[in-house]
Amino acid sequence: MTALAAIAALPACAAVIYALLRTPLTQRTLAAPRGDRWHEQATPTLGGVGIFAGFLAGLGVAAATGQIDLNERLLGIVGGCALLFVFGLLDDLWNLPPVTKLAAQIGASAVVLLTGLKV
Repeated sequence: MTALAAIAALPACAAVIYALLRTPLTQRTLAAPRGDRWHEQATPTLGGVGIFAGFLAGLGVAAATGQIDLNERLLGIVGGCALLFVFGLLDDLWNLPPVTKLAAQIGASAVVLLTGLKV
């Protein structure tokens, strides 16, 4: 029964990435090769949308089937992930400065820790 979440997450992730690769937005958000990047050809930057969609699909299936309990700590983790997803998407679209990315990471960790999760 625990594989059900992964079975739901993979097609959700693949479907969203497949759809995004065929939209005009993806063609406008290609990362061009630069000295500080490792890729040698233009690369689409919106893959995180598919990854987050797969994560939410797997989480939703796991919660709906009773495999996990949606408690405050888990929702804090999801909230922190959502914050990082939003800032990652903004970075893909507008190339945020490093200080903003660091602030997002600190904010996401604060969201998680404020729910009482101990690390």
